[in-house]
Amino acid sequence: MFRAEDGRPEDVLRVGLAQMGLTLHAVREHRSFRHVLTHRTLEVTPFEAEVAGTACSSTYADVRWVEEGELDKLGLSTLARKALAGA
Repeated sequence: MFRAEDGRPEDVLRVGLAQMGLTLHAVREHRSFRHVLTHRTLEVTPFEAEVAGTACSSTYADVRWVEEGELDKLGLSTLARKALAGA
């Protein structure tokens, strides 16, 4: 998770993607929204990115691209679904 004080969102995104073997070419900020958990409220700003490269990760065993139509088959959190719906 990144916070606003971590730097400009585009710079933070560029570093995070680079750690996965991806190069950021373009980024578009989407409308922020609030997501309420039982013990806190999150302010979320989704970003849409155009990237190049082959995704890899030392953190996750399986990293892959999926088509938009495949999202319903994945176990996504409500927060992830909200963010994707705004993109």
